[in-house]
Amino acid sequence: ICQQQIFTWGYSAFLREAQHEVDIDGGMFSHLEYRRCKKADVPNLIMLSCCIDPAVTSTDHSDSNGIQIDGIGYDGKIYRLYSWEEQASPLATITQAINKALEYQIETIILEGNQGSDAWYSVYERALAFLEIPEETAPSLEIIKASGSTGGKAERASQMLADYENGSIIHVEGTHLVLERALNRFPLAKPFDLVDAAFWSWNNLRNGASWLLE
Repeated sequence: ICQQQIFTWGYSAFLREAQHEVDIDGGMFSHLEYRRCKKADVPNLIMLSCCIDPAVTSTDHSDSNGIQIDGIGYDGKIYRLYSWEEQASPLATITQAINKALEYQIETIILEGNQGSDAWYSVYERALAFLEIPEETAPSLEIIKASGSTGGKAERASQMLADYENGSIIHVEGTHLVLERALNRFPLAKPFDLVDAAFWSWNNLRNGASWLLE
């Protein structure tokens, strides 16, 4: 399929449309020099977060699904542990999130459910059946919804930007380039889903761990 797309679109268009390799200046985050560290240098984390910003369909013209896993340390810094962005079915996306949540021992998966709403619970149950994981041992699924109070995608991302600018967010080497490409093109070129997943994860940690850091 990839080879056919390269022949049909041309290599540059393939990188842009299928691989999201977009070289854009002037994005909200493109001025940053991201702080990075190796996995071995991640400190003890007091709270972890797994967030999904999904697409409802999985065609060549769909938005991508985004999964972001982060943790916050006693130093108050957020460590971005795992980033995933693909055009995939809802079932494949939930399955990927469950597998990674189990790997990182995360108890709850947060999903922005403005599209699909409660139908995501049935997808989650199908994913557990596919993985043959009893529901009582699996991470739970929590659906949240963006609203006027949370603002649009750009407004939400701008809240996270301040933490980047003051050095409070660190990218752990591994899948960090997936996230950095998504941040650098935002909000000038789609897909936006991974950036939104990163916001929800950041927001969850900043609010949920605040009392632990006092």
